[in-house]
Amino acid sequence: METTHAQLWHTRDTLYFAFDVVDTILVSHKQSNFHQGIGSSDRVELFFSTDSLLSDYYGMEIGYDDRILSFHGQHYRQIDYDWSWPNAVLQTQSTLTEKGYHCRGSIAISYLRNLHLVQEGRSNLYIGVFRADYHDVRDPSSVTWITHRDPKTQSPDFHTTSAFFYYNLD
Repeated sequence: METTHAQLWHTRDTLYFAFDVVDTILVSHKQSNFHQGIGSSDRVELFFSTDSLLSDYYGMEIGYDDRILSFHGQHYRQIDYDWSWPNAVLQTQSTLTEKGYHCRGSIAISYLRNLHLVQEGRSNLYIGVFRADYHDVRDPSSVTWITHRDPKTQSPDFHTTSAFFYYNLD
């Protein structure tokens, strides 16, 4: 059975995350167009928004091979793939396991504040936690979309407010 276990925890200065993924068929496409390559590969994802309207949101999609697709977006799906998380504030490490992969990482909370993702006088993040699980290397439509919070949309969509939740930094 394919499963995903995701955890978030923090200190005063750092947000940590961990994904433990069971996946018997690992799919990774390496294409000249990086966005298309990671976009059709197994990965875990974290999205952060400045507000519950997704006025400004930032994402990271991390492959089991530790490739990271970063973006800045505005509702609805106005995505800038030229934006990226600075190496100094985002650390990740993906490792293969007998049954799938682990992805661990950390983000400097000061940088989340700089992006207004943690706003003055507040102590929470509006966040989405997701996974893309591909089943067939030859068929990019053979994917299962997994989310921590069901967005209740007609078709899978993580770029919607109903897929996010508040994470308290207190």
